[in-house]
Amino acid sequence: MATIEELKAALPLPDLLRSMGLGDYAKKLCCSPLRKDNSPSWGIYQDDKGWHWKDFATGEGGDELDLLQAFHNCTVKEALNHYADKVGLPKIEKAPTVSIGKIPDPGEWHQAVEALAGNPQILSHLAKWRGYSKTLLAGLIEHGLAGLVGEAIAFPIYNEGGAYQGMHLRTESGWRITGGGNQPWLIGHHDAANVHVFESQWDAMAFMDSHGYGNGSWKAETHACLVTRGASNAKKLEGRLHSGQKVYIWPQNDEAGAKWASQVAEMAAGDVFKVKVPDGIKDANDWLKSAGREALQTGVAMARPIPKVKAEVPAEEVPAGLVIKCYSELQTTPMVVPPQVIDGVLYKAGKMIVGGTSKGRKTWSLMDLAAAVATGGKWWDFQTNLGDALYINFELQEFNFRQRMEAILKARKAKDASRLHVLNLRGQAADMTVLRPILERAIEQRDFSLLIFDPIYKLLGNRSENDASEMADLMNEFEALAVQSTAATIFAHHFSKGAQGSKFAIDRMSGSGVLARDPDAIAILSEHQEEDAYICETILRAFPALPPFGLRWDFPQLKPCADLDMEGIRQPGRKKKCSDKQIFDLLHRDGLTSNEWQDRAKEEYDVGRSLFYQVMQRLEKTDMVFKHQEGVWMPMAARK
Repeated sequence: MATIEELKAALPLPDLLRSMGLGDYAKKLCCSPLRKDNSPSWGIYQDDKGWHWKDFATGEGGDELDLLQAFHNCTVKEALNHYADKVGLPKIEKAPTVSIGKIPDPGEWHQAVEALAGNPQILSHLAKWRGYSKTLLAGLIEHGLAGLVGEAIAFPIYNEGGAYQGMHLRTESGWRITGGGNQPWLIGHHDAANVHVFESQWDAMAFMDSHGYGNGSWKAETHACLVTRGASNAKKLEGRLHSGQKVYIWPQNDEAGAKWASQVAEMAAGDVFKVKVPDGIKDANDWLKSAGREALQTGVAMARPIPKVKAEVPAEEVPAGLVIKCYSELQTTPMVVPPQVIDGVLYKAGKMIVGGTSKGRKTWSLMDLAAAVATGGKWWDFQTNLGDALYINFELQEFNFRQRMEAILKARKAKDASRLHVLNLRGQAADMTVLRPILERAIEQRDFSLLIFDPIYKLLGNRSENDASEMADLMNEFEALAVQSTAATIFAHHFSKGAQGSKFAIDRMSGSGVLARDPDAIAILSEHQEEDAYICETILRAFPALPPFGLRWDFPQLKPCADLDMEGIRQPGRKKKCSDKQIFDLLHRDGLTSNEWQDRAKEEYDVGRSLFYQVMQRLEKTDMVFKHQEGVWMPMAARK
């Protein structure tokens, strides 16, 4: 008795079509032989799994056996016999392991569940293959959600009334439906507060695993899953999604998934949110395997609302954003903390402002931050988390931006800059109210971790930076962009005029205090008395306070330094202290004692003893000077 693989090898799809008198349909594109078709919408193709046919108008398709079933409107067994006839082999008499073509006895599903429960090897393989926990698998068996037929994993099919009508089997030759039609699969209560819609049961079960299904954490009244069993079945959800529910759509990362998501959104009556699986990951199940359960929890928290055409709201109806909730209701809702973009400083969807003097290395520092996030490196000793970063540049000409970024990437020894993006808008200052919706459309299909606007004053439009209400309006625009994109937004701003050392850090920036008080994180770069040195002070809303720290310019980056005097903020009219190189140049080739060298530094640059010895230690550490046995300091070149 021949197997299906032997039949396919003996009579592949093109030859099978010819043997059926359908040779004219053995083409990549033609009219369908299975229905009345006025325009070409049917074709055959071959991949590494064999030959297939596809009806692009109906979404139907499959292999040789599927074609025979569709053509003869028959069961799998009858199709196998038709195939054997064409090949010239004896008919297949072996009965299938489950009933085909009729509504089966529910007892066969109970047997399938028991078969899976009694096969630890298959369960172990399933856990390893799909990345599922043992508690999830135990929950699936306990609630009768997965079974085993022969060596095929099976899932149940129920009609809208909840009656069992067959199985969805994963066989070696593909998915098979037994009994009734391919109905969507509801896992949980139809009136749950949140319904999560998936193309595949594998993705649904990854979500269930991330929310504790099987270990007692799953809240049936809070979450339910709805599986369409394929991207072509979205329209079968008609009437299954209620207006009182929040609908979360989990599309797979391909063209079919995007189309499926749009169709599901049309079926939904209530609020709809789209969960973005990260670029480079196929689906929710692969996301679970690569990033763990917490990633899927974060995916729900960061889901983006899908705008719907809004009906006119009665005047007396309370807007959704103003509905008062009981705290006990919030306690029962899973609390998911968004990912951090900069560890200990800023979360995704948060806002941050970086302030400093004109030409005070703000742009260099923000470009360095964008490169750090795009490559997963450190920034000023803060660890950043790998993600896509978009730099909206209003300041530099494109060639100059590229020159700077190339120097930064080289300093970071970064080889892959594919996550770094730039929007060059030099000479195109725009009102943020006008720019925001344009940006939202441009970044809609991307999952940016970070958006940097440099500088903010280019986005004021007709607003005055000294007007509190107008600056509050500008901050609301950034807030709306952060919520819609889920990305952290950072913008650069300049100091006000006058002495800065006598002011609190939060008051040093120009304009209304709203600019300093609205963001979730503030980094203030104040010039130090020492040349090319800065003091950074941070003000954080969501993290513990950090002490001020020093930074020195080391082209093309500002780098942390521990020896900078934290009281040394430069005041207008006061000269900056000399650089390390200037102190080095005072050292005679024949050498000087410590006292002689310090006296010269005091005379030339008014350098105090403490600062002088800090510089001397740095010069020794960088091998620019050495101490001779006689106690004389000499430049390293004198050794040659």
